[in-house]
Amino acid sequence: MKITISLLSLFILIVGCIFLQIFLSKQQNKWLGRILPIITFSFSVLMTIICLLSFMAGTPILQVLIVLLLVFVLHNIPTIILCVIYKVCRKKMSVNIQL
Repeated sequence: MKITISLLSLFILIVGCIFLQIFLSKQQNKWLGRILPIITFSFSVLMTIICLLSFMAGTPILQVLIVLLLVFVLHNIPTIILCVIYKVCRKKMSVNIQL
């Protein structure tokens, strides 16, 4: 039962963030729509640094680089999604203004 509630809470949080991004992207101030992507990008950099600091000495450098790259790329998936939402909303606003 707890897993269901956690998944439901996560789903509500994700949908809420998407709607918030759409709302912020449609505002006149273009920087409002960039807030969430900046936050998620900062989080991905922070997680990469934490991952780097958690490696023990003696770990092969290639393994460390692969793990860091994977951590950075996987944590930037939300950033990419939010940036796409931003671009689509701004493009629609631009088309509507031109009409």
